Amino acid sequence: MSVAVARRTGRRLGPGEADRSEKMPRRRPSTPERSGPPAAGPRAGGTRPILLTVVAGALALGVLASVAWRLDGGSAFTIGTPSMCPDLCVGTLVFDRPLAGPVRPGMVVSFRPPGSSEIYTHRVVKVLADGSIKTAGDALGRSDPWTVPRSRIVGRVVGNIRGVGWLWRCLPAMTAALACYLLVRFRLARWLRTHVDVVFVTLLVAVPALLIRPFLRAEVIALGHPRHGVVMRVVNIGLLGAQFRLSGGTIVAHVSPGQIVTLVSTHSSDVWFAETPSIPSREWAVAGLVCVVAMLAVLARLAWARFRANRPGTGTGTAAEAGLPAPAGDDQPATASRWSGRGSLSADAQVAGDRFGGDPRDPLGALVPPAGGR
Repeated sequence: MSVAVARRTGRRLGPGEADRSEKMPRRRPSTPERSGPPAAGPRAGGTRPILLTVVAGALALGVLASVAWRLDGGSAFTIGTPSMCPDLCVGTLVFDRPLAGPVRPGMVVSFRPPGSSEIYTHRVVKVLADGSIKTAGDALGRSDPWTVPRSRIVGRVVGNIRGVGWLWRCLPAMTAALACYLLVRFRLARWLRTHVDVVFVTLLVAVPALLIRPFLRAEVIALGHPRHGVVMRVVNIGLLGAQFRLSGGTIVAHVSPGQIVTLVSTHSSDVWFAETPSIPSREWAVAGLVCVVAMLAVLARLAWARFRANRPGTGTGTAAEAGLPAPAGDDQPATASRWSGRGSLSADAQVAGDRFGGDPRDPLGALVPPAGGR
């Protein structure tokens, strides 16, 4: 029994041809192909929650400002009745400081009436000898039925912001809702988060607006019944201008926020009152412009995203996935190959390489005979 030993054979070098078999660079083993979609880049499917960040920042700023103001000794209250209209009407946020020095008529103070824990904000109309005060609401036109001792005074009003009290009243509930949403947001799919953010912010604004109705509100502060008809004093406590109408009588086309008007009707029974929005043309134009700008911003964002997706060279996949040729060089690993990624060649491949005269370190040379081989 004889064993055939494969001899190393090779072709002769031509004139001027150098032997490069020993200088051929070693190819790195290729990685096996993976099944399924290609791996996404670090930004694939992710978006920046700009809207949610703005809302969260505004709420956090409000909470921090409240805490800082209280730590500094101040206090803040929301006006809930129209007794101080038009200067401090319903929905106005007032800032108080502890009272220092004597009390003078004309000051606006916050206090607790005797026998009550509620806080009122009225104007001082008289200071008695013992230091107690008499107060009155600007819209009522009469003094309050109590006398407030100095010990019951919470503070003096040093500033106010009209309309912010509505938001201040909802701040704890809105902050709690935002915290709960952030806890469950990470469980949503990345492509879905931006859309859910828009829905959440819309509900965060719409639900309080539907519950407390801050935009269009009116309240009757005085009602009289003369011999024939009805006389009514009404104040606009909403944030928008309104039209007041009393059946069988007065129609006021436009009432500004905080304004007090008197309505007269000739009917003595079945009298009804209605308020409707009264927005000037200029304000309608501003509202329309805001809506158009918001729509254009959304369309511009979609167009920019489509442009970036179609622009060549911005993909996150490999060159083979993008349909481009793989870069040449020894330091670039292969992205797709029919080889399984083994680092060494089998004995059959080495024999085949010897048979074809190629380099045994070159897998392709072991399979494909070189040009001119025999």
